[in-house]
Amino acid sequence: MTVTRSSRLLPMGGLALAYVAAGRLGLSLDAVSGFATLVWAPTGISLAALVYYGRGLWPGVAVGALAVNLWNGALPWVAAGIATGNTLEAFVGALLVERTAQPKLPLRRLGDVIAFLVLAAGVATAISATVGVASLALGNMVAEGELARTWGAWWLGDAVGAMVVAPALLASTPDRRVPSRDSRLEVLALGAALLAASALIFMTSRANVLGAAAFLQSYLLLGPLLWAALRFETKGAAWAILLVTTIAVVGTALGRGPLQGDVLNERLWVLQAFIGLIATTFLVLGGVAAARSDAEREMRAAKEAAERSSNAKSRFLAVMSHELRTPLNGIIGYASLLETKLPAASVPERRHLGRIRDAAWHLTSVIEGILAFSRAEAGREELDLQTFDAAELVREAVALVEPEAARKGLGIRAALDARLELRSDPGKLRQILLNLVGNAVKFSQRGEIVVEAEAAKDGTVVLRVRDQGPGISADRMDTIFVPFNRSTDPDTTTAGTGLGLSVCAMLAGLMRGTLSVESQVGHGSVFVLTLPKDAGTRGEERP
Repeated sequence: MTVTRSSRLLPMGGLALAYVAAGRLGLSLDAVSGFATLVWAPTGISLAALVYYGRGLWPGVAVGALAVNLWNGALPWVAAGIATGNTLEAFVGALLVERTAQPKLPLRRLGDVIAFLVLAAGVATAISATVGVASLALGNMVAEGELARTWGAWWLGDAVGAMVVAPALLASTPDRRVPSRDSRLEVLALGAALLAASALIFMTSRANVLGAAAFLQSYLLLGPLLWAALRFETKGAAWAILLVTTIAVVGTALGRGPLQGDVLNERLWVLQAFIGLIATTFLVLGGVAAARSDAEREMRAAKEAAERSSNAKSRFLAVMSHELRTPLNGIIGYASLLETKLPAASVPERRHLGRIRDAAWHLTSVIEGILAFSRAEAGREELDLQTFDAAELVREAVALVEPEAARKGLGIRAALDARLELRSDPGKLRQILLNLVGNAVKFSQRGEIVVEAEAAKDGTVVLRVRDQGPGISADRMDTIFVPFNRSTDPDTTTAGTGLGLSVCAMLAGLMRGTLSVESQVGHGSVFVLTLPKDAGTRGEERP
């Protein structure tokens, strides 16, 4: 979010005041060399402000840093040097966040969280520590032997301030959704658990209140922090860490909790290292939870979009099929009528009418294939379970294509068990059989077609359609059931839409069966349909 120049004065002033107030509080906690405090919330406040309102707000950081260091007793030019480092820290940190994170939700993605921890909390804070300690050294306000310790305390305080304060502010973007009553209750329960665990660990007078060694009871924080990160993602983790850190710092400053000793800043060294560890761990975990949530949301959106597209496609195909089938039925009917009116000697004219009728029937079968594929692909096909004799169904299918086979000079026969009782969908099985046997007749130019059906020992029924056609080349075996995969074998003289076999495979799967093929170029093909004797309980059985 950016603000205009005329409206910057108020947020600048607010930022400067917040910087001074938080800075005075931090410097009161036994700062190393008087200026390097291990608790430095202004880093997180200024970083969040510059990210949210824009880097043009940097004068507020400069004024606040200058004021708080002058108040703390620094020489004017030393205070100016420290303020320069603090301002650069916030400016560079905000720049790095803007370059690596989403503009509206800077800590939403896992990559954004990791980049923030490494660049803004790790790298940018080193600028302030380096410039600040150098300013103190040039002003003879820090002993030479204390330079490394002062730099370490300065950097750790700024880094933890960035990790703890900035994420809580940046993750708290306005949410227009009204939280449910259950959600509000869960937040209250989580807050109570965090307060109880933090108070027990950091506000008790002795470290071994549970008879355990110092810091052993810190494991009590793991449950509530995991709860916050997994259920409320980055925002939950950030606010949970801020709450724990506040109680921990207050308790340690009061001499309570597991960290005991005479020097406060020594206790704060250990505490801030611990806080930095849990902040890194649970912010990353919150980022993982947010990434998972976003992925699930995208999948749901994609599924809904696909369903809308499928519904639109189904409506279009239904309208198309109705509009096309009406004139096609008229063509077929009038061709048949004309054929009956022609004299028996009009052989060429009859041949032409036959071709018209065959072409119309072909277009009708194409439409039916597209509609069947669309229904199966959209999952709208349902089983109409009935108990029937599969052997009788095979005989009917063979009888339907027998005239076409005889016209081409092909033999066709059924090799069946006496009775094959199935509980499945006879309509879909008939559609599969007619497609497979029809293909065998279409692509065969010689020999005999055999349709076999038998009960297998594993309790399934196996149907095979054997032909002596051209066979299927090895490079097409893996794609034979892929939609719109039309035959390109040189020996075939006919072609369809490439949907028939894919529809058959889908229908076989719907009936809890499988469809496979065995073939070799020049030696024909065998399509094998394997079905369970009971296709399940979906649908209603009609005896």
